[in-house]
Amino acid sequence: MPSLFQSDFSREDWIVALVTGVFAVLFLVVGNRLASSGPVSAEILDRPVPAKVIQVLDHQTTSTDAGGGIVISGYFRFFSAQITGGEQKGETVTAVQSVDDLLGIQMDPVEAGDRVLLYYTDGDNGQMVWMVGEFDRTPALGLLGGAFLLLLLVFGRAKGARTIFTLGLTCGAVFYVFVPAVLSGQNIYFWSSLICAYVVFTTLVIVSGCGRKTLCAGLGCMAGIGAAAVLSLGMTSALHLTGMVDQETSFLYYLLPDRPLDLLGVLYAGILIGAMGALMDVSMSIASALWELRENGEHPTFSLLTRSGFVIGRDMMGTMSNTLILAYIGSSMATVLLLAANNDSLLGLLSREMVAVEVLQALVGSIGILLTIPFTTLICAWLYLGGRPKKSPAIVSKTVGDTTEETGTTDDFVANSL
Repeated sequence: MPSLFQSDFSREDWIVALVTGVFAVLFLVVGNRLASSGPVSAEILDRPVPAKVIQVLDHQTTSTDAGGGIVISGYFRFFSAQITGGEQKGETVTAVQSVDDLLGIQMDPVEAGDRVLLYYTDGDNGQMVWMVGEFDRTPALGLLGGAFLLLLLVFGRAKGARTIFTLGLTCGAVFYVFVPAVLSGQNIYFWSSLICAYVVFTTLVIVSGCGRKTLCAGLGCMAGIGAAAVLSLGMTSALHLTGMVDQETSFLYYLLPDRPLDLLGVLYAGILIGAMGALMDVSMSIASALWELRENGEHPTFSLLTRSGFVIGRDMMGTMSNTLILAYIGSSMATVLLLAANNDSLLGLLSREMVAVEVLQALVGSIGILLTIPFTTLICAWLYLGGRPKKSPAIVSKTVGDTTEETGTTDDFVANSL
């Protein structure tokens, strides 16, 4: 029975992957220090405390006359809970859940056994009380994430383990380096481009090894990212975008104390980072397929590899473009529905900057995918054949009686004659 971590990696590949992993971790450490020069962070007056509901103590229904015949009803739900984290871990406190009808969708009433987040805040009578902020959803998300990692190990084995490692490096690069760089007011265009190059390099080398296949996939992916970057910069100017797409970005604009944050830079980074995964997928798929054709084909030539790469790319482009566009549409479905309900024309809907930005992200990412296909194909065809087009060997034949038989290629003939 094959081992869980059995793979086709050679000893040299493992050494390269190990060196790359060490370099990647050092990059995160050094990058965080360089990016965190004077980071901006809001002062948090009260942090949520995780707790587990022990028992519901009381339930009181309330109603308030708001005038004009409008009555606002709600309830107070008192319960005891045990704090499960922080300095007060293990303490049992009495908390309250307050709900009214001002919001259309209410938070579910807490029950015994629920995990919640509590805040210590001022009550109506001026006394400090524990109040429910949200249900603690991290345990369920942790279980789902654990199932995802387990499936990667079961199906991917050694490559799945390397994938998990590179996934951690990618998240670290974004949240441990890029985000502090943005919040400290550094150049967003430089850091986002650097993060993309870092993620592509570390992911492909650690997961797929070091060789011409990985090199071609990396170069093709970076070429596609470069094309997406140029297109993004050009279209933000052509569309007269400001980057102010919603309430969150308006808060973000005034986050830095000395100068406004570059919202167009944030948009640029979002487009590149959002499309990078799909571009890596396309470039590696083409590079891998053409590598197998080179290794197992009888007479691989420049024209054969090029033609095959375009055929493979045409089969991929439809599904990959749909994947990227549907991902952006799905993530902003509520916004699209709300704007569509309040606009009487498609022209007005698409002219909204909020919608235009979503369309721009989807289109630029999809065009990046389309351009990655020929970039990767041509790079593979060139590097796989030693940097020069290879002609098909001529067929050698001999005549026996009235029939002509093929005896092999000119390469075979020369080899047999030596």
